[in-house]
This record gives sequence, structure tokens and C-alpha cells, in this order.
Amino acid sequence: MQLLNYWPENNILALPDPVSKALLNHLIEPFGDEQSAHEFWDEYPSTIVIIEPKDSNSLLTLVGEAVKDLITFGVEFHEYTQSLGQGYQVNLSIVNDAGNGVYLVFRDDINLTLLGVIDD
Repeated sequence: MQLLNYWPENNILALPDPVSKALLNHLIEPFGDEQSAHEFWDEYPSTIVIIEPKDSNSLLTLVGEAVKDLITFGVEFHEYTQSLGQGYQVNLSIVNDAGNGVYLVFRDDINLTLLGVIDD
């Protein structure tokens, strides 16, 4: 699992390179260019949670309730879901009127119920 609360650089994301590029393009798109996106994130930081296939329920227990709550919010109250390619998707959940959000990134084949993030 990877948890970021700052603007990500392509080489630090725990994702395949094409998926990292798709995510960065997705983050930039609403702003028109990377500089405008950076400026927004500097003022209104968002959170990116990347759930990897190797993550388990025991890992979520270690990281605590705050992270589990972020993930649950990203699953249950997302504005939209978009494919990032290679079986990955991103959910965006807006958390306040300023526009801060939670970007939940995970593979389509990850069962979040088995991770204990959401109920059946």
C-alpha cells in the first residue's frame, strides 16, 4: 500500500509505468496543465491511496483506522471511477467544499470486501 498526501512524481508511485502516467494525466486534466495542478495541490492537498495486490487485511490493521476510513470513504462515496489501464482504476471522493479529495487506486481484481475495507 502506498499513501501520499502531496503531488506525486511518476517515479515514486507503486504502479506500473503506464498506469502511473495515466494517473498523473488524470490528476492534471481538470486543471489544464501540471503547474496549475501543482498550485491547487499545494493549497488544497489531496490524498492518494494505492492498494496493491499483495496488500492484506493484516496490513490494514497495522496502518490504523484513519487509513481504513479513507479507503472506505473512497469506495463508498466516490464521485466517479475511471480506468487507468492494465486492470487498474481510480475512484475520486471529494472530502470538502474546497475540493480536497481522496484518490483510491486499485486493481479491478482486488476484492475490497476480503481486505475488510467494505462490508458484504
